[in-house]
Amino acid sequence: MGRKLLTYALAALLFAGCALMMLLPPPHALPRAGETYVCRWEDGTSTEEDFSHAYAALAGAAPEGVFLAREELRGSVAGSAAYRSAREALSAGDLAAMYALDYAGLTRLERAALLRSYGSTAYYADGAFRFTGEGVAEGGVDRFDRVALLIGKLPAHYLEKAGASVVFVGALARFSAEDLIGSRVEEIAAEAPYSVEYGALVLETAGGRRLVAVPAAATALTLPETAFSDEGALLPAERLVSLTLPYAGEALRPAPSRSAEFAWLFSDGDDYFVPASLKTVKITGGTIAPLCFYHCPQVETIDLCGIPANDVSPRAFDGALGLKELHTSRPDLTLSGFTKQVAPCGCTIYTRSIGE
Repeated sequence: MGRKLLTYALAALLFAGCALMMLLPPPHALPRAGETYVCRWEDGTSTEEDFSHAYAALAGAAPEGVFLAREELRGSVAGSAAYRSAREALSAGDLAAMYALDYAGLTRLERAALLRSYGSTAYYADGAFRFTGEGVAEGGVDRFDRVALLIGKLPAHYLEKAGASVVFVGALARFSAEDLIGSRVEEIAAEAPYSVEYGALVLETAGGRRLVAVPAAATALTLPETAFSDEGALLPAERLVSLTLPYAGEALRPAPSRSAEFAWLFSDGDDYFVPASLKTVKITGGTIAPLCFYHCPQVETIDLCGIPANDVSPRAFDGALGLKELHTSRPDLTLSGFTKQVAPCGCTIYTRSIGE
């Protein structure tokens, strides 16, 4: 009987011990006793930091190590091999590498730095993935500072709902200006065959460079040189005030099948939505066709300096009811209520008379 009681007691103790172990966090999540870090500061000094002091100065994950900032002084803690591998995978948005990594080799500070820099990024590839500090998980938080579209398309209004200010467009992504409508995206980043110039997203295609989209938060834009543009490429920029672009409409070279209307860049396929805030437009090339500015009653200043007079149609400005000043090489336009004078460049400047 005594032996049976002893056996039961030992079994109960074993069960209790197992239950307690199940409640404890995994070993790599526990604070490592005595873990300290050597920080080399930009003034040439070095300090040994414990986790609490280093975390208080944590600024993010730099390529070679953890970035610290304290009282306007910058410094870094050299990263381990595990840290460098993790940061490279997270920065590149390499989901396969992110899943394959062993995060147990990270120090507490390295884990915190990676979480600070990448924890608010949604990696999207037929679903959203995020870095948790312990690894990669699918779904979860639905508000992100940054969205990385790695493969395919985003769901409708995803960037708007996420509240992201930065979007990364991967090589296998199918991205369009529609993805940015209603969002607060301020910055676009990309990898080939996409690229970003002057803040605008461009795609290299067999037919030439194509303008895809611009940041939704843009108020002033200078567009890069491209061969043609997507319809509605500028539609997300609802607060645009001034715009410089290489041509009006769909393409640099006119063709019967291509739209030559300036407002085509703000079209959703059914209607035109040139922002009421847009007041100044400068076009540096291409052809200015009849009715080019027909859907732009709010534009006040148009600059066409450098475009040959024969490439500017006399009817290009029909419907530009708010026009106050026009700069063009064409001297023979008949604009009711405007005076004209010769500019230093040889162009003619048409100015609406006061009271007109």
